[in-house]
Amino acid sequence: MELSAEDKSQIREVLDRIEEILNTDIFDEGNHRHPLVRSAFIDLIICLDDLMSKVKHYCKKIDFTDDV
Repeated sequence: MELSAEDKSQIREVLDRIEEILNTDIFDEGNHRHPLVRSAFIDLIICLDDLMSKVKHYCKKIDFTDDV
């Protein structure tokens, strides 16, 4: 199944958002007490969840038991 144009755009936005969050250095050790660390983490998890839902819709899961 091929990605729709809308999903491609949404994936690009999510990946850009993840990159933006990670480039803030909010997760550096020196920022562990920063009041926005939790918010950044939650935002990151929401982005990853969105990507995972698209993967579930468009892709087949890898089954490692085939290699055993």
